[in-house]
Amino acid sequence: MALAYEAFFPRNPGLPDIHSNTLPPLDPPNSNRPRYYYSTMMQNPTYDTLYGKLWKTYGSLPNNPDHNVKRPLGAAYDEIMEHWIIADSGNNCIRFYTENSIVGDAAFGSLTNPSAVAVCVPGQTVAVLDDVGIRVYDYRNESFFTAAKDEGKRGKFDCRGLGCTTQGDLVTIQRTFNGGKINIYSSNQQNHLLRTFPYFAPTAPHGGQSRGPNPCFLDVGGDRIIVTDLGVNAFTVFDFDANQLNIRLRVQKECYGRHEGQFQFISGARFDAKGDILIADAGSERLQYFDDFGRFKHCVQFSDGFAYASGIAVNSHNELMVCDRKRSECKVYKLSGKPASEQRSGSSSSGYSGGAFRGGGGRGNRGGGGSRPYRR
Repeated sequence: MALAYEAFFPRNPGLPDIHSNTLPPLDPPNSNRPRYYYSTMMQNPTYDTLYGKLWKTYGSLPNNPDHNVKRPLGAAYDEIMEHWIIADSGNNCIRFYTENSIVGDAAFGSLTNPSAVAVCVPGQTVAVLDDVGIRVYDYRNESFFTAAKDEGKRGKFDCRGLGCTTQGDLVTIQRTFNGGKINIYSSNQQNHLLRTFPYFAPTAPHGGQSRGPNPCFLDVGGDRIIVTDLGVNAFTVFDFDANQLNIRLRVQKECYGRHEGQFQFISGARFDAKGDILIADAGSERLQYFDDFGRFKHCVQFSDGFAYASGIAVNSHNELMVCDRKRSECKVYKLSGKPASEQRSGSSSSGYSGGAFRGGGGRGNRGGGGSRPYRR
């Protein structure tokens, strides 16, 4: 489908096929751009593999099952509030977790199967996508504002994935029979569709598996947008101008399979400040690291068997949040690095197994940034 894209959005001829050794400066905490680099998380220049050590699991309270998160689908992190935001589809709410949380605070607002969340203005507002539309939750008055909703006869807002631009606009993808439409809405005017772009799913190669297009996860990382399509196990990355609301195809890859760089059931994705990407695979229960041109780097290693991942999120404290829909739990990992030779020797799990490690110990020093008192 790359040719179809060329007709709408010609590739940027100025895109170099090389890496820059200079990382762009990080934005302040009040920006909703990513404030971390995956490459620097490895810390030691001799380390060349990202490694996640399980720190905490939310949603495993056998004595209080009614307080557990149920079928979490989406995740985000607010750098000002210093908490995770989870789309808790089983409880029809969004849930907030701090480092000291046990069950977390919840905001309901008549949500119906919330599937994605995105921080709009750190410390002030967060957007949530559900089957009815997109609503913006304001921390200051603890209320929801409807930014977009379905006004047709079906009564269902058939969109998946949610991101927020640096200008505060909301990005989601509307599913259609042959692909979808990337819709950009205003976050402060109801049903104000600012711009729409076609999404063309790639064609599965001969012998590949395809259930038809089914774009389900989306991330906006400053000047990039990524869409992952679990119907054809593909991802598409666009260059994005948040001021002019223009997009341009950067890379599109169909990658069904069991080998490294391939996916059984592609799911959540997250950019860093450079444009490198972490992409989850629920089918193989692993997380894979790609560079800013969509080229595979390596599989992230974990201290446990990872997760049946849906949405993922990362923060500036080098922490990774993973929503495990199948097991109804949310897992937080501390990201660092290890030499690839250690992974080859079998000293830790690659994420293929279904281990059942449970965390819950203390975090230790964050290395900057104090903790915020828990509100519950």
